[in-house]
Amino acid sequence: MKILIHYRTPMPEGDFDTPWHSHPFWQFDYYEDSQSVGLLLEDKTINIRNEKKIILIPPYVTHKIKAQGPYICYAIKFDSENPLFLNIKPSVLHLGLYGGIIEKILNYIPEKNEPDVQIMASYINLLLLNIAKEQGPVPVPSGKATDHRIESAIVYIKNKILEKISPHDVAKHIKMSVTHFTRIFRAETGHTPMEYVRQLRIRKAADMLKFSDMNISQISDTLNFPDLHTFSRSFKMETGVSPRDFRKKKKKT
Repeated sequence: MKILIHYRTPMPEGDFDTPWHSHPFWQFDYYEDSQSVGLLLEDKTINIRNEKKIILIPPYVTHKIKAQGPYICYAIKFDSENPLFLNIKPSVLHLGLYGGIIEKILNYIPEKNEPDVQIMASYINLLLLNIAKEQGPVPVPSGKATDHRIESAIVYIKNKILEKISPHDVAKHIKMSVTHFTRIFRAETGHTPMEYVRQLRIRKAADMLKFSDMNISQISDTLNFPDLHTFSRSFKMETGVSPRDFRKKKKKT
């Protein structure tokens, strides 16, 4: 695990509203003294009012956050390649859960010396292990959608896999609201639309690594990953190996 950013900062009075976005790292946020916080996901909205709770968002989950200032924002962004954490869903957790692990994480945020950073990383790892155990494995979907609209969405996604695509694009194509589409898509496939897109792109990348002469950067660009690092991390999360090691292994066989 690698801590990328951790800070504690006061936010001014007024509304804080991010755009819809996703990122290749984990996000751990606590909004101290905020009157209202909303976590908006593709398929639901979670509102927190005057409650001591933190928000945990896994990589590549499309979301936005609304908060009402003034408040103090505790934030940690971190990387983890532990496969046990791949199925963790976005969570809103009370500070007192898991033997006070969350409070211990928060207590280390203001410090930036290496021992404290490593202790904080250990606590985060322990927190994720507890969540992964509690949430359990995600049911394996049947592989075939029963709703014809989701079948149409899957065909559309496959045809657009080399282009920039969002849940809003797909929902518009099949004439559904993005919230309703995301909820049904997940129920039918076991994945959010963007998780599905990412998996298809990684499969396409694997074929390109095996059968084309394109270099890894060219493959990343062709498949519309934001940068080479994001592509490499996504590929390793899905396959267990880096794109470079995957290509070397396939050449040997």
